[in-house]
Amino acid sequence: MGSIFTYRNIYEAYLDCARKKSNKNTHIEFFSNLEENLYNLFEDLKSRKYKIGKSMCFVVKDPCIREVFAGNFRDRIVHHLLINQIEFYFERFFIYDSFSCRKNKGIHLGVKRLQNRIKSLERKSCQIPYYIKLDIDSFFMSVDKDVLYSILEKYLQKIKKRYAKSELWIDEILYLCRVIIYNNPTISYEKRGDLSLFNKVPKGKSLFHIPENKGLPIGNLTSQFFANVYLNELDQFVKRKLEARYYYRYVDDFVILDKNKAKLGEILKTIDGFLQEMLKLKINNKKTKLQRCDRGIDFAGYIVRSKYLLVRNRTAKKAKNKIWQFMQKKDFKYDRLKEINASLNSYFGCFKHAKAYRLKNQIINCLLLFLLCMGAYCLYAQEIIYTAVADSQPLPIVKNLSEGIQKVFPEPKMRYIDFKHKEGKEILKRFEISEIPFIFFDKELKENDEKYFMLMV
Repeated sequence: MGSIFTYRNIYEAYLDCARKKSNKNTHIEFFSNLEENLYNLFEDLKSRKYKIGKSMCFVVKDPCIREVFAGNFRDRIVHHLLINQIEFYFERFFIYDSFSCRKNKGIHLGVKRLQNRIKSLERKSCQIPYYIKLDIDSFFMSVDKDVLYSILEKYLQKIKKRYAKSELWIDEILYLCRVIIYNNPTISYEKRGDLSLFNKVPKGKSLFHIPENKGLPIGNLTSQFFANVYLNELDQFVKRKLEARYYYRYVDDFVILDKNKAKLGEILKTIDGFLQEMLKLKINNKKTKLQRCDRGIDFAGYIVRSKYLLVRNRTAKKAKNKIWQFMQKKDFKYDRLKEINASLNSYFGCFKHAKAYRLKNQIINCLLLFLLCMGAYCLYAQEIIYTAVADSQPLPIVKNLSEGIQKVFPEPKMRYIDFKHKEGKEILKRFEISEIPFIFFDKELKENDEKYFMLMV
């Protein structure tokens, strides 16, 4: 096989990079002179003069304080070019039960596989199995670049023999790996977002404070892929040397199941020694757990039990905080309502895989009550909240729903819109509702009939 630096490969990488980013300023700027920019990139790669540009550095707070370095659009095309060339071959070396940043994998498959295995062990042994959950301390900041590059070299030599790859193909892949891995994004970057958050990032989780030749930038596609390559060494060790059948990993969190508690304790010591000696990583002892599976396993965003899943307390608290922040601002502009709607639906998408019926209804009812009490007209359809603000002045917060109904709708009869006619269709179109489950005309509201009222809204 010939060179990977062809115009066609670069253009395909550009299309992958531009997907779902057509409105981003970085893409618009690159697209404004697309042919010339792609050709210049092609020439730089072909002549081995390619240099990584300025990164965007910002801090995110969710799920915790993290420092993110995102490459510019031109560099992200190169990331896609590299991954497009090698992902297929490396997938043949990965174990099945590694679920992070892989096609046809992900959180929900990982959680389902773990839950099914717990059920199977309980049924076969007629006893509750044990589990050990481990987490690597500051994983992305602790990756040793020399070790990572040597692992990539080893697997690329295997790919060369197994798939008859040319020396040129291997050489160009290694060239891109060197350029990306050994690039220091703290030399050329632009800070974005809330600058005060940079002071809150722990030193152990910042590329600005780690030793030379350590760390991968969080935010790049290649970092996610290299993380899987790096920890594949651990996966193979646990599966082949330790012969742990029931091992599941998502990024740097991994779980091992077994009927024997003492055996899991020995596995912990062996894994700790392997990580320090071979990969120069450390286990976060504060997050290590060794207990029975009926206590629930905190894995990939859910609490996993044999018969059902639960949402993490942290996730539920964040969803409630979103509502609280919205209530404090009292901002009823359409853009803000659309934003809170999208945010809540992302949480509801997480909740629907777990046993979270009461939690979801609690959040919905809380928001509906607040909007009603503030003088807003609400529609509740297909578990999505759409709101149109009434012309009346906002009303004070009330203690319960019945009091809120009386203040917002003081008359005994309430007018509902017939969504089959022109006025109703315009409202549906404005708020992007395809259908409404209930259609009401003038209808008398029974006193204190809260459940009936919630159905109607």
